[in-house]
Amino acid sequence: WLMGFPKATKVSASTFHYLCTDLAQRLNKKFDVEDSACAFIKFSNGASLILECSWAINIKEKEYMLTQLCGTKGGAVQKNINEGYEFTAELYWENNGYYFTQKLDWSTNPTPSPYSEFVESILQQRPPLATATEAIEGLKIIEAIYQSAQTGQEITLN
Repeated sequence: WLMGFPKATKVSASTFHYLCTDLAQRLNKKFDVEDSACAFIKFSNGASLILECSWAINIKEKEYMLTQLCGTKGGAVQKNINEGYEFTAELYWENNGYYFTQKLDWSTNPTPSPYSEFVESILQQRPPLATATEAIEGLKIIEAIYQSAQTGQEITLN
C-alpha cells in the first residue's frame, strides 16, 4: 500500500514455534500456530520488505507494532504501544545539508477502523481503500512465507 502495490517476486522466510509449543505440551493442550515469523520479500520495483512478527517472544514490551520506512528522500517510523492505544510517528529527511524531523500529531486526524472505512466506501459508493485484488496479492505473499519456512527455500512468485 505504501509503495503503490508492486508485485512481490521473491520470498524467504522462517517461522518459529518453540515457546508456546512447550507450554502447551506441559499443559496437555493442542497448539498449532507459530510464536513468530520473519520474512524477506523482494518486489518488482526493486524495493525490499523485512517483516518480523510475533505474538509470543521473549522481549520486554508487552505489545507493540513498529513500522520503519527507508527511502532515498527520507524515512518514517511509526510505533503502536500499549496494545495499540498509543501511537507515535516521525518523518525524517535531508534538505540542502540540513536534517529534519517532524512528529505527527495523531489527535488531529484519527485513523478510521477497517470496518468503518469499508462501511463508508459503501455509503459513499466508492471503492474501498483496500481492494479484493490487493488482498489476494497479500495472501500470495503470506502463502509464500509459509512455503518458504516449511521448505527452507526462497520462493519465486509469478
